[in-house]
Order: sequence, then structure tokens, then C-alpha cells
Amino acid sequence: VEKKEILVCVSGSTPQIITETLYVLVHERKRKISEIRVITTSQGRDKIVKTLFEGGIFRQFLEDFEIPTDSIVFDPDCIELLRGADRRPLSDIRT
Repeated sequence: VEKKEILVCVSGSTPQIITETLYVLVHERKRKISEIRVITTSQGRDKIVKTLFEGGIFRQFLEDFEIPTDSIVFDPDCIELLRGADRRPLSDIRT
């Protein structure tokens, strides 16, 4: 059984924290990350989807650093939203 290393991130309005952390783990610490999970608000999710997926930044990151594009599971389904007491997604955690 192959060991999975899952990167769990908390992200707000700066989705580059995800790629910056991945860079350190993969290139400096030589870790083989197999999946990324992110905990964020609905606003954070929108920024991640727009920037990393729709903007192509995540795919470009993988290509730039010669990481096979199918080696890390990370897509919008890997984003978990913070929810309030009423179970509705939070748009902001300051309030």
C-alpha cells in the first residue's frame, strides 16, 4: 500500500499560500504530496477557483516545476467551506 501525503491548507484571500507551501514541501523538503485539501470561506473558495484553476496557475505551477499534472489530486472538490451554526457557508470569518 502506497503512503499518501495530504497537504491540508487554510487559505483566505491569498490562494498563492497553497502553491508557496507546495513548493517548499516538494522542492526544499523533497516530499511527495499526493493530494491537497483546503479549508476556507466561500470568498476564499471563489478566489482559489478563479486564480488557481480557471486562471491556470496551478497547472502552470506543476509544469514549471516538472511535477506530473496527474500526480496531485487537487480540484474544486478538494475545498471544504467553513460553515456557521446554521450550516450555511461563511463568506468571511471576521464577522
